[in-house]
This record gives sequence, C-alpha cells and structure tokens, in this order.
Amino acid sequence: LDLLEICCAWSNALADGILTYTLVETVKVDESTKLAVENAVEEWDSNIDELELRKVEQQSIPAPDIQIAFDSLKSIENGNREYNFGNNIDENLMVIPTAGWTQFRFTNQGLVTSVKITISDDALDYGFDNDIIEQIAKHEMGHALGLGHSHDEERLMADIVIEDRTENISECEINGALQANQWKLVNTINNPRPPMRD
Repeated sequence: LDLLEICCAWSNALADGILTYTLVETVKVDESTKLAVENAVEEWDSNIDELELRKVEQQSIPAPDIQIAFDSLKSIENGNREYNFGNNIDENLMVIPTAGWTQFRFTNQGLVTSVKITISDDALDYGFDNDIIEQIAKHEMGHALGLGHSHDEERLMADIVIEDRTENISECEINGALQANQWKLVNTINNPRPPMRD
C-alpha cells in the first residue's frame, strides 16, 4: 500500500502564501553545494503554485521561516548517532543514511512557526556529490512543508533514501504538501488549522 504520512501544517507564518528560507553556513561549503540546496527548494517552489519559497538573508527581520544549515547531526537533541555512509544495496546503488534532520517549532495548537533543517557535514566529508545533496535537501524540505515519510521506497519521502531512485518530487508528495497546509493552499480560509484527518 502506497501511503504518505502528513505530519503538520504551518501557522499564520504562511498567511501571505510565502515562506522565507536562508542558508546558514556553520561549516564552509562551496557555491555548487549551496546551489544544489537552492535547486531543491526551487523544485518545491515551482511545483506548488499557491506557495512562494523566498530566499532571504540570515539576519533578515522578521527571522526566516526556514533555516537550512550544514552542521553535525551528533549534537542534535535526540541523542548521538553513528553513521556508516557506505551502505550499498548492490554495486551500483547506495542507501543514504540519515544525512538530514528537520526540527520544528510549534504553536500551542501544534502549528508550525519555524523549521531548522540540518544537512549533515558528514555527508560533505564522505564526498556525496551535489545531486545527492540536492536529493537530501528536497527530502528535508518535504518535511518542512508538512510531510512525513512515504511507505513506497521509490518516493522522495521514503524513510530510506536510495541514490537514483528517490530523487523526484511526485504528484503524491505535491498533493500531500497541499493537503498538509490546506487551510491556506487549498481552501484559503483565514484561520490556520491542522491537516484534515483523512
């Protein structure tokens, strides 16, 4: 069964149909790696007409809705993580372990007020190419837009990311992001609300 989990909806931060994002350089990354992340965000932006994902400077006021940083995942609150970045499912395809992490801030009603995406600096140290960095960023942006994981291992939002299999944003995932934030992106009502149960 092909299921896609929907976790949450944005708060009034999405009231104008715009979510701002910034790239935070906690470790030095080259321009092509930054471009890979921007391409990932742009792909989501171009697939959802009702939403604008706008890049802003890190110090902008108000603060950006979404921060995307390259940093160590070892310090993230859910405990230490050990990675083996060389998991092969055969000689041609590589399983990419947890190389990204998305953290949310919520209102008392459980609506998203801001997101921090961390892309593991281990992914850079291991030498992943920019196509894989872009894939990781697309997956984490899916979480930032309210998606959980897909039960189909060939979808972008699969909990196991497989090189060359899960890189494209599917119609199902686009519809999932619309439904997660249906109060603004589908029904355009004034009051933010969690996703519909169905």
